[in-house]
Amino acid sequence: MVKVLATVAAIAAVASNFLPCSAFKGAPPLGTNRQVASVLSQSNPKVALTVADMPTRPMDAGAFVRIGDPAMAGPDTVSAAATEGDELPSTSIDGVEKIGEFSPLQTAIRASVPLVAVLNLVDPQPLDDLTESVWSAIYNWGPTHAPLFEADVASFGFVASIVFFSGLHLVLGPERTRASRLDGKLPTKPFEWAEMQNFHLWFNPLASYLGSIWIYHQFLHEKAPLPELAPTFGFFVGDLLFGIFLYDLCFFPIHYLMHKSSWGPLRKVHGYHHRSSNTLNSVETVQHSYTDGFLQVAVNILVQQISLFGGFGHKHAMSRLFHNIFVTYLLSEAHSGYDMGWMSHRLFPEILGGAPRHEQHHHDGRVYYQQYFKYLDDFFGFTNDKEKGEKAPQLPQNSE
Repeated sequence: MVKVLATVAAIAAVASNFLPCSAFKGAPPLGTNRQVASVLSQSNPKVALTVADMPTRPMDAGAFVRIGDPAMAGPDTVSAAATEGDELPSTSIDGVEKIGEFSPLQTAIRASVPLVAVLNLVDPQPLDDLTESVWSAIYNWGPTHAPLFEADVASFGFVASIVFFSGLHLVLGPERTRASRLDGKLPTKPFEWAEMQNFHLWFNPLASYLGSIWIYHQFLHEKAPLPELAPTFGFFVGDLLFGIFLYDLCFFPIHYLMHKSSWGPLRKVHGYHHRSSNTLNSVETVQHSYTDGFLQVAVNILVQQISLFGGFGHKHAMSRLFHNIFVTYLLSEAHSGYDMGWMSHRLFPEILGGAPRHEQHHHDGRVYYQQYFKYLDDFFGFTNDKEKGEKAPQLPQNSE
């Protein structure tokens, strides 16, 4: 019965991809346009984030296809619906884009990385023993051997991260929350997904993902038995970090084409993900069309087969499991709308873009296509114009 329900859910999710985004319950109407000013710099001088005249009109799939179509508006137009007179976001993230001072906690976390690396080089046995103990506990737990266990871990990672960021304002309180949000305001409807009438916000992505993975293992790729032996600590961490890097690298051109391709249907499948008119909440991480989500999962499945040390098909299951945990957290963090000292872009601003960059990407489809890192966006110049000292151009008139 469970298998039948999973199959039905997957088929329903595929079918839903062919519906216009307006058919999705909860999609906001196209027609509101307001301007937002961030006040983070007043409460946290080290952040100095300013967002001026940000166009926040939500998109439906049709608008996403029309705006930015080279045949209609030129190849460099923004993939967002806007009216004449709107301007691109203007940001200066001194604490993120420019490497500044670090708190004692940040310094300790940063120092732990080279420290652990040195300890592993000097005497790898203690860390290898720790890795073996962890893997032994995982291996000897019954549910670990279920075909969908890795997908269950990824699902749990998304759920836990989304719940965490959704309720963070309750822990921080109103004043600290405003100081920690990218727009200087309290989050908009952070528990919208928990309301009964909005169950589709979590059920649709969860059912379609697990159903699709079940079909994949049932008909395309039989789940291999788990290895009894643990990897060394070096192999475990090396494959973990390499997998995160490779996922970000491989999805970058797909994400870019979803915004820049002259083929309208490719942009249309990504339009629903950019529908929000507010500063992001973490639930937006999983709000996308089936095709959009399928491409992300397909890339993840591919990179999960590649080992830095053993080649294709030899990545250890322990690295794959922790990869799913890290990737789901980083994606949720990027969509959280928060900017706090313990977040990835604050700990390692040299390499990670985090929530500030992805927030700008959701309001200006021309910039910041990388999911986690910064090097490709910086190399190709997919950054905010003000960072390069240029005046942001006017958005084109909406054709509607």
